[in-house]
This record gives sequence, structure tokens and C-alpha cells, in this order.
Amino acid sequence: MAHYTLIARINMGDGKFPFVNVQFSKNHRLIPIKGATYYLRPGNRGRRTPIKIGTALNAAIAAQLDMEVCNAPNNIAVLPTFRASALPASVPRQDLD
Repeated sequence: MAHYTLIARINMGDGKFPFVNVQFSKNHRLIPIKGATYYLRPGNRGRRTPIKIGTALNAAIAAQLDMEVCNAPNNIAVLPTFRASALPASVPRQDLD
């Protein structure tokens, strides 16, 4: 089981966008950060590239819980099983003369 840290990327206003750890309140609830984009950072060895979750704090909490029990969250991009060019067109093509 892998451990994931919930981090946020914020706009400092001077062109810098640092990552900061999300803080917890005394009753173990996450403190929302205004205008932040939330990420999950894997804590195991090897690749530690942050996974972008989005701007909703509730979605970030749910994604963290899903990832810790080895389920991929729904909003992570998954490659399509078919190519868009292989699908039939809804309108038949016309020949140009």
C-alpha cells in the first residue's frame, strides 16, 4: 500500500507557483486554500511526480483515499480504447469535383 501526500499549488502573485502541504485543523479536517489546485504526491521510492486532481477539496480528499487503497481516481486521464478516426462519421462525406 502506497502513501500519498495531499499538496496544493498556489499563486503567490509574483509569477511563482510553489507547492505547499495542505494543513489540517484541530479536528483533523483539511483547511481549504483559496485559489489552489490540489495534487497527490506519491511517498514511495522512485517516481514522485505529483498527480493533478483539481480545484475541489472534496475531490482531492476522495482521490487520496482511493489511491491509498490502490484504486485510481475517476478524474485521472485514461487512454481511450478506440481511435477517433476509426469511428464512423455521422455525416457521409461528399466528393469534390
